[in-house]
Amino acid sequence: MIKRLFILFLIVVFISGCATTRFISNPTLPQELKISGKDENLEVVLNYLIIPNGPAAWVKDALWDEYVLSFRDISDKAVSVQKVRLIDPRGQYIERGFNPFQLEEETKSLAKIYTEMVGLEVVGTVGMVAIDAAAMLLGTAFIPIGILAGPAMMMGQNAKGQDMLKLQKELERRQTFNFTLAPNGNYTGSAFFPIIPSPKALVVEYMKGNEMRVLELSLEKLAGLHVAPKGSKKTSS
Repeated sequence: MIKRLFILFLIVVFISGCATTRFISNPTLPQELKISGKDENLEVVLNYLIIPNGPAAWVKDALWDEYVLSFRDISDKAVSVQKVRLIDPRGQYIERGFNPFQLEEETKSLAKIYTEMVGLEVVGTVGMVAIDAAAMLLGTAFIPIGILAGPAMMMGQNAKGQDMLKLQKELERRQTFNFTLAPNGNYTGSAFFPIIPSPKALVVEYMKGNEMRVLELSLEKLAGLHVAPKGSKKTSS
């Protein structure tokens, strides 16, 4: 009985610890990219790209990328930024995400598509396995431990839920939503996307008066991002 309780204790620690310690308290400084593009109205600069477990990552094992962008109105009239999207290696538009759970699920789904349709093995999709691993551990235990561990699993799920709420709030704080720039006005914020290997371009749609305009930034500099070398085993980035 003591042995069983000890195993249960380890499971509680494992579940609780993995679910509540994803935030990184002191992120390192990111590398400045300075990828820019402009037209006669708007200038957009991709300042930083924060990838899972890379420089400036503020959460462990994230399943999304954070594009830190600056916008400047270089015209004599106000412009309103409406959408920020990526063009993936298939040439398809990828919408930004506003919810950490949805971003993670989309990353997992797209990773399969890129492997099967494009032949790209995506790096950076290893994460969010703590609860699944704990469930497997419980599954191998005999019934009394499974019964005792029910509250432990509930604690873990609650902790994970609270962690997701914190992540959601932080995403909202960093996020760029629709906004309007006055002439010579500036704005800096982040756009979150599922993990996209070798993104081709970043596309900004904006309004000037009643006219919709499109500005495209080439991301050729990011070729090879999140792509595993052929013949190598998939690892986290």
